[in-house]
Amino acid sequence: MRYSLPTIVLALISGIAVAGSLVDWQDYGKQIAPLDHSATHPCVVYDEEAFGEGVSDPSRAPYYKVYYNHAGTGTYLATSPDGVEFDEKRLVKPGANVPCVLYDSEGFGGGSPYRMWYAKKFLKEADHHVISSLEMSESEDGINWKQGKMLTDDKEYGLVGKSHPLFGAGTYGPLTVLYNAEAPDKLDDTNVMNNKFVMYYDLYCVFIGEDKSWNIREGVGLAYSTDGRHWKRYGDSMVLMLDPPQGTHIVDAAVVKRPDGYLMWYLGSVGTKGVRRIGAATSKNGMNWENTATSIDHMVVVDDYKGTYGLSVVYCPEKGLYEMWRGAKAKGEKERYCLMYSTLAAE
Repeated sequence: MRYSLPTIVLALISGIAVAGSLVDWQDYGKQIAPLDHSATHPCVVYDEEAFGEGVSDPSRAPYYKVYYNHAGTGTYLATSPDGVEFDEKRLVKPGANVPCVLYDSEGFGGGSPYRMWYAKKFLKEADHHVISSLEMSESEDGINWKQGKMLTDDKEYGLVGKSHPLFGAGTYGPLTVLYNAEAPDKLDDTNVMNNKFVMYYDLYCVFIGEDKSWNIREGVGLAYSTDGRHWKRYGDSMVLMLDPPQGTHIVDAAVVKRPDGYLMWYLGSVGTKGVRRIGAATSKNGMNWENTATSIDHMVVVDDYKGTYGLSVVYCPEKGLYEMWRGAKAKGEKERYCLMYSTLAAE
């Protein structure tokens, strides 16, 4: 099916080139592998060199690696030559939720070529308000992962909890991590994007209304780091959030860096159990975002899936496409989730 909007919102408004609307995704039209068990919160990593893994048949080279969650057991991995047909799955990181994986052939300056940021299982509400609930792990092959190390944050500019100025600030985990090999070793507080690692993360808080009612809002926070483990918060609020009636929660988001700026796609809803809609935002500097969905009519209702958990977007220059994977409720089933695949013309 083809998603279309009554009002076309062009990314050129913010000076970022993309063909057509930022939410005019072409759906692949079917559930993609793995089909035999539930799959949510995908994180897809693409490498045009197939991660240095030589194969006899180039058509089967693993250009794509999808990490995803299955039924609360941890993070699984499947590989694919095209992003649609995946090979046999395997459990690679038990207990790791909402994974965010990066690959760098140079080992991020001299270490392992794979890094994963993830949330441990939240056992109680208080776990959402401490940075130690998030961890980072490293791997030489993307399959065998070292023991995770707890994240730490700046005492004054913390990501969650009492060191964050938002009341009740908590998180469900990382959304997107970007790596800049050219960044200096010293933390750059002036230009956040000029740091080795930048993380967009889930951030929720409580706003107290005039009638003293408590209203939970969920959006996107931003932090930066020199080593990917110790983080410092940017700003005193969210870099992107929704306002009613457009929505109250951004439950997931994916950021892609382009030469002329940054693009973000997100899942928005009214309440945590409301109808999920795909929206988009643009930024020239990665810190200040313009939501292209100025009204709820500019967001695509993901009504085919009856619940969407997680999305991942990569840019494939060989195809000239942005590619999106979503964890979505399998049609005709009450509990099982699958991966759905869509594309968007980039030029």
